[in-house]
Amino acid sequence: MKTLTKIAFLNAVFSSLVSGMVLAGPPLPAELLAAPEGVACKVTNDGEQIFNIAWSEIEGAKKYSVELSCDSSIGDLNIEAEVSKSSMLCDSGTCSGAISEAEVANAIQQAIDAGKIELPELAEGETLGWLCQAEVKGLNPPKKRQNHPKGKAACVEETASVCPVWSPSELATIGTQSQQASMFKRVADLENRTYDSKSEVYMDQELTVDAAGYLLNFASVFLNGEGYVGQYYLESVLGEKIDRKVFITQAEYEACKLDLISHEASSCDVNLFLDQNGNCVAM
Repeated sequence: MKTLTKIAFLNAVFSSLVSGMVLAGPPLPAELLAAPEGVACKVTNDGEQIFNIAWSEIEGAKKYSVELSCDSSIGDLNIEAEVSKSSMLCDSGTCSGAISEAEVANAIQQAIDAGKIELPELAEGETLGWLCQAEVKGLNPPKKRQNHPKGKAACVEETASVCPVWSPSELATIGTQSQQASMFKRVADLENRTYDSKSEVYMDQELTVDAAGYLLNFASVFLNGEGYVGQYYLESVLGEKIDRKVFITQAEYEACKLDLISHEASSCDVNLFLDQNGNCVAM
């Protein structure tokens, strides 16, 4: 598959149909449907490239044609292939679907086997890149005329999400501020806990009380009935107080959760507290 994904090609077209979606209302004049609006194409890469395509549902469309057109970094090669996408669906006015790297590679291989294209010779270490565009149009069979206008959008690689709730330095200090002579101490890495109405709580926490005063510092994310929430909290006798609590996306939630899992606030196992005597105690 990795070899196939480096093939130079121009206008690689992958057509997919979505069936079963019939909307009320007559088609536009001359039997042409409107071009879909809100077309977006995001490319994710988690070991395999996935082209995630979405668009707004259009009145009169019974099906949709989705094309992935890619311009290669070298060569003038054309591929026309059809990839069935029964997984594409429309819900609440938005349609979506995905085309995988494997489907792209399969379409290219079929074109090679049919003699439609020839692979270029690549020097050792040479790679070929391409820029892709998603093109979507509605279809209204059994009408014969199906050259409806298309909605288009460039495919953009989706970068990994970063936790927006705390900075790396803020997270790094949790678990490092306790004094040796603390009268009371609770430092912990809490993972997948449940508190009150909150489920799946992840938290790195440091709470100490000593002769000079107190310190409470924690970073957490949790999922409840309102959605994904992240919080960073710092309060001490020195007068410092930060209480940053925000709603976050699912991708940001996963990024924050990974931050907390990767960071070790205490030397104890997860869901155990490190106390002022250096012992790991249950909650």
